Amino acid sequence: MFGYVKVDLPNLYIKDNVLYKAMYCGLCKGIGKNCGQRGRLTLSYDLTFLSVLLHNVCNVDVKVERQKCVIHQFKKRPIATYDELTGKIANLNIILAYYKVVDDIIDSKTGKLKKAMLKRLITKPRKINLS
Repeated sequence: MFGYVKVDLPNLYIKDNVLYKAMYCGLCKGIGKNCGQRGRLTLSYDLTFLSVLLHNVCNVDVKVERQKCVIHQFKKRPIATYDELTGKIANLNIILAYYKVVDDIIDSKTGKLKKAMLKRLITKPRKINLS
């Protein structure tokens, strides 16, 4: 279910690579804002691709600002700012990660601790106005 989308770095323009990384970091910050810091561990390139695709299809402009993050605290990086669509995708990321762990438990009987952690996170996401 996860892990099939990979970045094709050799064929990306530099500006597109910077934007993709900014979207990745922006989605990570969105997950942290909506679901807490532990939820950031579930981020994948798959949902980053979905974020880029939906921002483009829905014609939502992405604002990129230089900010610090948890991993890179000393040097500011380009990060996409939080918007409503990013919040929805952050919530979707947690839900999909939870059901991936549930599927792993059914298949191989491992991951019960992950399921318990994600179950707490799945009830935590803020409600976002869907209108």
